[in-house]
Amino acid sequence: MIAFEEYQRLVSPLRVFAVITLTPLPALIVVLLLAAIPLQSPLLSATENPTYFIQSWLSFSVITFGMLLYMRCALALPLTVYSHQQCALISLLTAGANELVMFVISVVWRFPIPLRDYVGAPSYTAFFIFFHILVLRGKLRHFYYRIREYLPLYFAQVSTFFVFEGVAILFRNSPVWVKTFITISYPVLRAVLRRIFGFSTLYQLAFVLEKYWMSVQGKFVGSFTLIFVLNIVHQGTDLSLQFNWGQILKRPPCSQ
Repeated sequence: MIAFEEYQRLVSPLRVFAVITLTPLPALIVVLLLAAIPLQSPLLSATENPTYFIQSWLSFSVITFGMLLYMRCALALPLTVYSHQQCALISLLTAGANELVMFVISVVWRFPIPLRDYVGAPSYTAFFIFFHILVLRGKLRHFYYRIREYLPLYFAQVSTFFVFEGVAILFRNSPVWVKTFITISYPVLRAVLRRIFGFSTLYQLAFVLEKYWMSVQGKFVGSFTLIFVLNIVHQGTDLSLQFNWGQILKRPPCSQ
């Protein structure tokens, strides 16, 4: 608290603004690069949309990697038990295997898969657990109680992924007056919250970011945590904005 009081007294508002604005910039660039991968028309077949599955694989790999780094820090797992390389390998394998399942479903059933992230959640979870067992080979059994206590929080974090997509689809299919109300009320709500919590909360955020980002570990984990959060927003809104689910659901199964 003493350090924060000194920080609040000495640091200018311009520096606070710069810290809050520039900190998520690298993560935002990564998300924009993923979003820049060109996609074909969703009216074409799954076999004619290879970049869609490549983009999805890379995006879910980054999401999983960021989530694993965040989980590892929350569980205080040492690098000797759970290294960066193992996190990356599990992320690539989990996302890749799940993408193959989604490709098969797209070919057999329909493309794009309606509410794909909900359909793919069971297989993703299964691969997530399987590749942890395969790569780590029992190293986590000594941390069983920590993991068990963390599981409710993990499922709460993962649920935000589905919340974003649900809200985006609801927004897309809402009447114009509902969209207008949401669009207008959101900045008003933010302004009210800022007034309630006060300007000092911005200093608190900047203080935490600066102190945490001083270490190499903090820069690395923090950046990928931001990528994880931003990718959740992107994945949760992108498909519902690109594809008109109302029209797609009217198409007969397996029509390409």
